[in-house]
Amino acid sequence: HTPNPSSINPFEDAEKGLLKGIYDIGRLARHGIIYTNTLPIYHNLEETREWILLGQSFTSMKNPGSMRSWCTTATEYPDFGYSGLRDYGDYEMLGTITSYTNRDTTRRDKNGTWIKNQKISLYNALNESIIGITLLYARLHRNHNPLYKYTQKEAVEYTNKFTNKILEEILKGYYGEEKIKVWEFLKIEKKNYDEWLNITSKRLIYWTEKQEKGKNCYTTHLLEKKHLDTTIYPNEELGNLGSLLATLDPNRGFINQKGNEDLGAHNRVFPLMNLSEGLGLMNIRMEEREQL
Repeated sequence: HTPNPSSINPFEDAEKGLLKGIYDIGRLARHGIIYTNTLPIYHNLEETREWILLGQSFTSMKNPGSMRSWCTTATEYPDFGYSGLRDYGDYEMLGTITSYTNRDTTRRDKNGTWIKNQKISLYNALNESIIGITLLYARLHRNHNPLYKYTQKEAVEYTNKFTNKILEEILKGYYGEEKIKVWEFLKIEKKNYDEWLNITSKRLIYWTEKQEKGKNCYTTHLLEKKHLDTTIYPNEELGNLGSLLATLDPNRGFINQKGNEDLGAHNRVFPLMNLSEGLGLMNIRMEEREQL
């Protein structure tokens, strides 16, 4: 999430490192080496993990909640650098992954529970790494790119390309293939895929750009209009938005007790659900491919 000020393009080295890292995540996963803790917030805390994307598979959560301190401590020391993946100690072997549950997931019962839990653990790890890379990209541009605004067409188009590249790289690494077209892998029309990329990028930037009172951002929309931007949330899809105001700072967005900005309101759903749903479809296609 740190630019290189000595480079003509200060974002290039960081972005290349992120893409190398996500490729490595896929390549190692192909051999059963699963990186489960690529961000600080993904690490276990006294045997209870603070944030799980597919939490409904391991806990009573229906959806992942807000991510605490997303642009500070949650992403401060990631397992990615300019050279790609680093910190080679943060992995587990497929078949013995236990990061996502206190229950013993390493036993196979007569109903195949071991297989199910380990496969979900694999997909959760891959998806969380993609989420992590996406947030590091967002943090990089939020803090150092004044044009990182959801209303800026160039920022959205650039984010579209980078998001597509993230998905390409992890799939290329996982399957050992030189070329993969993501929309073909997902079995959807190119037009529909481009539409998903566009709204996903807009919403990503909307929730991760800097918040400034009175500016065109979610903080202003919630405070003054009592709803999100209807051009990207036409039906206010998060529902019951009034309760979002409870932890909303009028100048800085959603602020927790430590004074850091959260991604989403306290005890509310993780706002990047478009991205999460797309990753869910990717997991389905991966599972289908294994059955061939």
